[in-house]
Amino acid sequence: MSNRNRTPRTAALFLSLALAGGAVLTTIPAAQAAGAHAKAVTIDTVVARLSVAKAHAGDNVLVKGTKLATKDSEGDWVAKAVKFGDKTVTASDVTALSGTTLVVKVPTTAAGSVNVTVGDAVKGPKFTYLATITTDQDDLDDVVVSSEAGAAGQTVVGNHITKSTKVFVGGKSVKFDKTTGGPAADGTKFTFDYPAGLTGEQDVVVTDGGETDYLGYVTYSATKPTISAVSVGEVLVEAPTAVTLTGTNLDLVVSATFNGTEKVTFAKTTDKTKLTVTIPKGAAVTAKDLVVTTKYGETATEQLDRVAAKAPTVTAISGQKAAGGEVTLTGTNLVGLKAVKVYSTTTTVKVYSGSKISVVSPTSAKVTLPALPDGAAYKVEVTTWFATPSTKFDFNVGSVSTPTPAPVLTEASYTFAADAPGGKATIDLEGTNLVVGQKVRYYTTAQGQAGAVQGTVASIGSGGTLGSVELAADLTDGDYHVQISKDGGTTWEAAVIDFAVDSTP
Repeated sequence: MSNRNRTPRTAALFLSLALAGGAVLTTIPAAQAAGAHAKAVTIDTVVARLSVAKAHAGDNVLVKGTKLATKDSEGDWVAKAVKFGDKTVTASDVTALSGTTLVVKVPTTAAGSVNVTVGDAVKGPKFTYLATITTDQDDLDDVVVSSEAGAAGQTVVGNHITKSTKVFVGGKSVKFDKTTGGPAADGTKFTFDYPAGLTGEQDVVVTDGGETDYLGYVTYSATKPTISAVSVGEVLVEAPTAVTLTGTNLDLVVSATFNGTEKVTFAKTTDKTKLTVTIPKGAAVTAKDLVVTTKYGETATEQLDRVAAKAPTVTAISGQKAAGGEVTLTGTNLVGLKAVKVYSTTTTVKVYSGSKISVVSPTSAKVTLPALPDGAAYKVEVTTWFATPSTKFDFNVGSVSTPTPAPVLTEASYTFAADAPGGKATIDLEGTNLVVGQKVRYYTTAQGQAGAVQGTVASIGSGGTLGSVELAADLTDGDYHVQISKDGGTTWEAAVIDFAVDSTP
């Protein structure tokens, strides 16, 4: 059919159909279209549609349109330049199948959503990039993450990564790492933190633009606690017993049991190396497990015996002072220590009670004592769950002077003034613990103690075994008794020693 035979209406309709699919239309009056002198119409290159509107960089896309390619001198189709946004596709990545069809490999440097144009076309269909994402780990199954803390700084790399890109670990949406701010400016990567609170193998999945890709899996490992020592190896039948555990990661413990099912109580701690638990009272058992467990099921075990209380003893005390305060008791069988009492050694006994009792081990305990009079002797007694308290242990507060030992007379004799050195009569004494200044009294049977005369030990021989009392005058003949006092004549030693005075030559 020639243009000469078309009616004006038919010519306009044909032109509209030829330019369908996003073509740039030029309005031509019907009369002009039908006239013999009508001008030729140039139809611009038109991109009508894409085989897919979303794809990854590197994927092939079929482009349909008008005048997408021209023939060379050999009759082969040569594609016009193809652009994704402002990025021109490399000629080797474009194959012209005909003038209306191209196969194009999506370029990698564009991003987001762009328009696809060919040749001199100024408009084109919209294309949206799907992110092509991998991780910077060659093998994700080599990655081990802490269950308690997660892991910071995992990098995901790829193309066209945006703020809408999401990563899920074990079904949990991850957070962007605060240091890097999430996606990189060039859209090639972002850094995130593996979330805490998971255990075992967990999948890593990325989603972008409605597409989901599995990247691999990581293994979550819970931190294991350890017990290296316990304050006591035996707990009591009669009462709950506090046991201090020493080890690692004990701040992660959330539950504990003894003997399989018995609940063990404790106060949660922030100290990784110490945890004090309380074992319940119960029947005697041997080598039963104390098990502590973390939130994620990791455990540590220690074996303990439960035995009846044994008789306590105190063998030493240290740190005591007049102002009071904490002291350390050393002894045996101090587990289950309930009370500490201190007794004065004064004529009227006063009792002091200790407080803030803490058992360190079966042989050591700490207790706070009240203020005690300084320079005095005391006795300490402890009470446990055993039937009777310990034997009292002697100790001092401050400096306590050693009492002067009591003097003892074993023999006495008399020397006349004429015979004595210096010309004074003396009563010569033998015994032990004799000291200058001690009081001596002497009397006859007839005089009795009421009529005794007091003198003073004036001189002492070697070792406190010999002494003498100087007299103002010679004694008259007769039988005499002599006694000695250590406190200045207030009290007298019981021993009475006899001596005789005989002036006959």
